[in-house]
Amino acid sequence: MSLIKIIANNYELEIVRETLTITKENNSFSNDFKVSRSDFPFLIVENSKTKKAIGSRDITSFNKPKVVPVVVEELNERYYGQLQIISYLPGFRKVTLRYATQLLEITEKPIAAFMPSISVIPNENNPVPYTQESELLLEGASSFNQFAKNQITKSYPEVKFNFPKMYWRNKFGTELKADDEWFGYLGFVNFFDDDLNFVSNTYTIASEVVTTSNGNVPSPQLYLLSPLFYALQSLGWRMVGDFVESEFIQKIILLSSKDNLCKTNVYAAPTQLNFSNPLVWEAIQVAYAGRGPQYTTYRTKIQFTLTQDKSFILNWKFKITDATTDLPGQIKTYARLDITGSGGGTRGGGNATTYDRYGDRILLFSNTMNGNNLVFQGTHEFKGVAGDVVTITFGNLHKTPPVEYSLSLYNNDGKKVFYQFHPTIDLGRFCPDWTFGTYLNELKKLFNLKITIDDTTKKLALNFNEAIIQSSEKVVLKKSFLIKSHEHTQFDAFHLKFENDEDKSVWVTRAGSQLFSKQESSFVNTIESKFKFVPRNGLSSVLSDDLESKSGVGLMIYDSDFAPHTSESFNEQKLQIEGDKGICNTFWKNFLKFRLNAEPIEIVGYFTEIELSKIQKTERIYIDHQDFFVSVLEYSETEKNNFEVLMKLESVNF
Repeated sequence: MSLIKIIANNYELEIVRETLTITKENNSFSNDFKVSRSDFPFLIVENSKTKKAIGSRDITSFNKPKVVPVVVEELNERYYGQLQIISYLPGFRKVTLRYATQLLEITEKPIAAFMPSISVIPNENNPVPYTQESELLLEGASSFNQFAKNQITKSYPEVKFNFPKMYWRNKFGTELKADDEWFGYLGFVNFFDDDLNFVSNTYTIASEVVTTSNGNVPSPQLYLLSPLFYALQSLGWRMVGDFVESEFIQKIILLSSKDNLCKTNVYAAPTQLNFSNPLVWEAIQVAYAGRGPQYTTYRTKIQFTLTQDKSFILNWKFKITDATTDLPGQIKTYARLDITGSGGGTRGGGNATTYDRYGDRILLFSNTMNGNNLVFQGTHEFKGVAGDVVTITFGNLHKTPPVEYSLSLYNNDGKKVFYQFHPTIDLGRFCPDWTFGTYLNELKKLFNLKITIDDTTKKLALNFNEAIIQSSEKVVLKKSFLIKSHEHTQFDAFHLKFENDEDKSVWVTRAGSQLFSKQESSFVNTIESKFKFVPRNGLSSVLSDDLESKSGVGLMIYDSDFAPHTSESFNEQKLQIEGDKGICNTFWKNFLKFRLNAEPIEIVGYFTEIELSKIQKTERIYIDHQDFFVSVLEYSETEKNNFEVLMKLESVNF
């Protein structure tokens, strides 16, 4: 018989078994999700297998606990685990253990790390990364409008986020001036018109004058269950249970103040310039260094004379598909800009003052690269005066000229700030700044969940304790037990609240529930979740600086049947803690009544390996005509070839 086996790198570690006690906790009774573990450090023997399995003793790491992934075999089942080395003793290593689920791999990872990037461009499977600023207007940005319009009529799980229309009157301040870049703001985040069209930000160019209208703020909002879905998907797991299947839960959306805007500048194109398209590439035969075989260079030259004093932005991009060359040594690609003043000449001669202002030649770029499908792009700002001659030259020392290219010159003096809709939605940006473990705990604390893990089927089950308290099965135990302790009820009150102290909260006692004001008790259990309530006004959630500064992650109800608006309730259920159909009465009422009347008792009994295997996952037992919930199970091996089991129970008295 063996309590457990711990295997690291295919080596079984030798455990000093009398030092090991395993604790399994029914997380229905805890505010935090916990896995099977050793609550107290135990010893493993220092031998050659230990060194091969988890490495040599490291004197430099005495104050740096080392975590080793292990496989745990317990009662004919295998689990993923983490062994933490606490210290090194003569002949032993002191360790602790957590096990029972592969989910330990992701517990400490940010939930944002599991979220994908989505392109609003149809059939785009390799979206460009999201950026908050861009030098140029983005291709595909115009697809955002149709994407948002199509999305709002869909629900979770078909879609993992949506675009609720949210009122935020003073998002960019009050009394904006006509020249403010957000003067045209429409007062809403995710503004849809009466025909459910997602309103665009726009710009126009006429007679080298740019006019912009930044009126809308696109802001995708994640469904509450989406981070859980993507995190589990990363391991090949899935979620089940009545919490996941609840229509109400599927309507809840997490509020994020992030947006999907990308700031850029819109420039007016100078009307006196007219570049030919396609550009003419001239093939020139050049002798290599004045000797040896000739090689071919492809060059295109664009020249024009400025008619006005202006500042310009030059943008270029071209792609070489065949980078082979007859030129020995390095492959070279370049572009340069020449500005000749009205006096002509070279630096130091002719119109020297003009050349001192501009420089006679500007090398835009020069690259030495091998390989095909090379892309060169960039931007350059320069100034000129009427009469200057501007020459732009691109040179390419390969066997074939570029096949894809673009060139544009813009009037920099007339640029305007424009907020385009970025075509890539990086869903991780809209997640709370939580780890997966924190996220799971916050769901548990707000909605009173029991979390069950099945590594064999790779399922994470989330079920409402409010339902379990009414319907869970009882297991009758006909054994003799030693009563180790018997106490009176632990708590005389529960305080159920959001993280902040501004939202209303509920104080629950045996006499019932009431709004919290200043009630006090030495025996209160405060259950606080890192969320907050988002107020509404008419059809819309109301956002504000005050709401944003209030602690917690906002929750809203989004019912696609009433798109694009948020809802006060769904099937009469609401997101406030208080109220007849609020969080407390819907998800906590009966469970807290049980907890307030339960009396804790600890009993000790002895079980065979087969008996222990049967009760390991038991959560409700019946002893001597009394119903109990099992809150904690602790067991260790004895010298009599059986297991000593400590059960921490809470009586069911309501």
